[in-house]
Amino acid sequence: MSLYASLDHSLVDIGSPAKLDFAGPVSLMAWVRPGATDGSSWRCEQEQAFPPRFGASAVVLGGRMYVLGGVEAGASTPADMHGSDDGGTWTPVAPTSPWAGREQQGGSVVGGRIVICGGVTRPANPPRDLDDVWTFTPL
Repeated sequence: MSLYASLDHSLVDIGSPAKLDFAGPVSLMAWVRPGATDGSSWRCEQEQAFPPRFGASAVVLGGRMYVLGGVEAGASTPADMHGSDDGGTWTPVAPTSPWAGREQQGGSVVGGRIVICGGVTRPANPPRDLDDVWTFTPL
């Protein structure tokens, strides 16, 4: 998984440099490229910022980056959200949310609110498509 977002003139890449394999451990790193123009000045800010996952959404609102949902090893889909002001230090914003855990959802910012919609929930067999829309206004 890689999620990219622009945060305060920096590009933030949250992802796994290794193959994602649900059977084994996965490395998750937050990389930041501060305002450099040559594309070669990346630095690793934090390893294991939160549990490894893919299929998450990333949005930026009010100078803060948020990562929502996704699927973790073992195919669980947490209903959580993590936030960062600098792309390097991540904290739980909502350890549990009112929406069902999901992956592959849409994420956006509309009118000062974070909006997530759709996605797939697991570990339902087969996975269940979601058709709901949720909004969140950070404090």
